[in-house]
Formats: sequence, structure tokens, C-alpha cells
Amino acid sequence: MQAATSETARGINRSIVLNLIRRRQPISRADLARASALQRSTVSLITEQLVRERWVICGSMGRLPRGRRPTFLQVNDRRAILAVDLRPSITTIAVADVNGRFLAQQSALTPSDPDSAAELFSKQLRQMMDGHSEQPVEALTRQGLWRPKLVPR
Repeated sequence: MQAATSETARGINRSIVLNLIRRRQPISRADLARASALQRSTVSLITEQLVRERWVICGSMGRLPRGRRPTFLQVNDRRAILAVDLRPSITTIAVADVNGRFLAQQSALTPSDPDSAAELFSKQLRQMMDGHSEQPVEALTRQGLWRPKLVPR
């Protein structure tokens, strides 16, 4: 049996924070700490990383009767994610914003030959990316930031 690493815990915490921001946006760091039950310092480190990577943006400032004014966080909806649902008969390729709203979607028969399937889907992915060039197409995975590497045009 293998124990979880600190990297695994960081990834889980990052997913929790990003999903809370997405679901409850706009939200302050203090509210994130309360909702996630994570330490404020942990939430600050995670949110600063997400802001640096442009997954999250800082929005308006809140008003409180006393104390520091909170800065509200929200996901950067100028980013896009590629999604591929590869099935034996039909493959669907889509582009969604980081809030999960589909921007475009297309389906095609899945070729039985792996090489022709790779070529076809690479071209379709490139077309989807070109059709949404105003939004950088990236995705967040367990391994970190992923940028698609496709067959050159």
C-alpha cells in the first residue's frame, strides 16, 4: 500500500479551491477558507497560483463594517477547455469555457484505424481551437496545466 504524497494533497486542495470559486463566484479568500475548511494561508497560496496561471481573476472589492476589504475572486471565462469523448463508434469533440458551458461541439464516426483516427481528430481539434482563438485553449489536469500539442498544420 502506498501513502498519499504532499503533491497529491496539494492537487486535491487546488481542485477544491478552484471548484468552490467556480460554484460560488464571486467569493473572497476568507469565504473560501471557511467553505473549504483549509487554512487561510493555504487558500492564499493556492489562489495566488491560480491567478498567476490566469485560471482565476481578481474582481471587485467588497465592503465590510470593519477590517480589510476583501477582493472577490472568479474564474477567468476568457479561457477554454477542449473535451474529447472517444467512443468505439462516435467521437465527440467540444470546446467549453471554464464554467463548463459548451461553446462548440462536433461529432464524427470513429475510424477503426488508429493512425487515421489520430490524424482526423488532430485536425478537428485544431479547427476547434482556431474557431475560438480569442480564448486560449488549455485544460487543468491532475498533472497541472496542459496545453494541447497537435499535429502541425
